[in-house]
Amino acid sequence: QVMAYEASRADATSGSSGSLSEIACSRPNVRPWTNLTWDQAQAACCALNPSGTCPGAGGSGWRLCEAPDWEASCEGPGGSCAWGYGSGCAMSQPSTCNGAEFDCDSSTAGDQDCLYSTGSPTFPMCYADWGPDGRVYDLSGNVREWTATSRGTDLFEVRGGSYNHVEAGRTCRWNFTVSDRTFAGPNTGFRCCMY
Repeated sequence: QVMAYEASRADATSGSSGSLSEIACSRPNVRPWTNLTWDQAQAACCALNPSGTCPGAGGSGWRLCEAPDWEASCEGPGGSCAWGYGSGCAMSQPSTCNGAEFDCDSSTAGDQDCLYSTGSPTFPMCYADWGPDGRVYDLSGNVREWTATSRGTDLFEVRGGSYNHVEAGRTCRWNFTVSDRTFAGPNTGFRCCMY
């Protein structure tokens, strides 16, 4: 099971990312939780478990998504989607999700890239369509997401691209981005999975 929305804080609103940092939530129309390290993201996911801790090897519970599971969530049930673009998921549609091609303030000269709320109605087709199993939103934009997949000592895959990444860097299979576990940035968030 994967969270339907990018993780947010319990006190997040559409105008504020909130300040509570104990547990991850998955709610629409609130600011996603960004600017946190890999360890902080993992702890927020694991806090969803009854014990409040991460499951041990082979154990069940909430934690950061593994990159292959994140990718499968984005590609949809047939595994054929290049982006999380609803029913048009195999075709290039750069402004379907919140990426670098979308100007959040066209009244100002130049290109403004901005963070939007989770599942924003501004991007109604920005979801992976799982039919009767529901939708998973913002996998191809808004914030890039920490995963549990390690790529070396203290390096972890970050998936999904963000509001300032071009469409090619927001595909379901784009796996060329890694970050040190101590990195925290305004365009980087996370999503939790149940194992």
